[in-house]
Amino acid sequence: MAGKADERASFVSLQEIALIAGIAPATTGKQSPSPRNFWQASYFAPLDGLRALSVLLVIGGHARTVAPLKRYFSGGLGVGVFFVLSGFLITTLLLREEVARGSISFGGFYIRRFFRIFPPYFLTVGVYLLIGLIPSQHELRTKVFNGLPYFLSLRNEYIPKGLEVAFTHSWSLSVEEKFYFFWPVLFFLVLRKLKARWAVAPITLIPLLISTSATLPVAYFSLLSGACGAIALHALRARQGEVLNWVNRVPLTPAIIIWLASYVLSLDGTFRISFVIVTTAMIPLLLLRKTWLSRLIGSNICMWVGKRTYSMYLFHALILTAVEEHVLRPTTTIRYLAVVGLVYFLALVVASISYVVLERPCMSWGRELSKRYAGIPVRNHIESAPGDAAHAALYELPRFLNH
Repeated sequence: MAGKADERASFVSLQEIALIAGIAPATTGKQSPSPRNFWQASYFAPLDGLRALSVLLVIGGHARTVAPLKRYFSGGLGVGVFFVLSGFLITTLLLREEVARGSISFGGFYIRRFFRIFPPYFLTVGVYLLIGLIPSQHELRTKVFNGLPYFLSLRNEYIPKGLEVAFTHSWSLSVEEKFYFFWPVLFFLVLRKLKARWAVAPITLIPLLISTSATLPVAYFSLLSGACGAIALHALRARQGEVLNWVNRVPLTPAIIIWLASYVLSLDGTFRISFVIVTTAMIPLLLLRKTWLSRLIGSNICMWVGKRTYSMYLFHALILTAVEEHVLRPTTTIRYLAVVGLVYFLALVVASISYVVLERPCMSWGRELSKRYAGIPVRNHIESAPGDAAHAALYELPRFLNH
């Protein structure tokens, strides 16, 4: 029996590798999942739609206005969604690499992250510095130079209170970079060697022991919550039919109402954890089931915007300040909505240029360098051996799992 079980486990792993590489079709049958479900997909369109909505919340939350409507635009909760998605996508990518290769290439991962995160980040810092050189922008120049030691050392979240700085929203990027550095080592090296991956559950709760409402503990809990969601779905990959059947039985309307209610209850910061948990729980509903909601936020326009939200987030504060000071002050609800819409559009324009000119080429270089580092041939998948194709396919995933 043990031999048969081992043989079956081996077959499942090889089948997964072939599916991930795109060199074998999904199985068919009564209990078999659709050929393009989560476990075989290399791109998750609804999550890009969530990014597009999240950056709208951030822009609305950062606008300086007394309009009552601003209360419902929470930049903190929008960033929380980004954190959940980052934890989920990064962990999914690494788990798939582990299935195909038997381990992950830490160097390859860090190379891809470097080329994805840092070029737009340092471009934004450079733009702040250039604008600060304009004689009329003396105040901005002072703020940028005050924060520069923190920006360059990725200690953005530890800028002392009372120190006047610009680019303050970059704290979230600093938190994510620390997560990207430590999480793969913790889960894919330390806990794996100790055969104690179950410990990820109590580890996820550690930030809540510090605080259930403070910014940094909630941020790390959000990242770990998304990671746990990815681990759970990965662990259930051998029971895809059962999982899909269960997800299809979840009533969509009550789930959306609970999601929205958790958002409203979290606006004052008291119940932020509930929104993080419900957002994580909604991911399987969005990815494993075709509904009007998943089709809406996974539409072409939402996908297009979602791919550009990183630079939108980076540049939105500069654009928002310019619009508020020189174009339109959000003194009323109508003006507030106009400012948010205009800033969203302008940030999208700037981000689109950055995406084409800088981000996409850098991501491509990162993928190629990570392949070379991991010893994966840079050639056409069809010409490669099945094992090489599976490995190479995983190094193509970052072009879809971008943040």
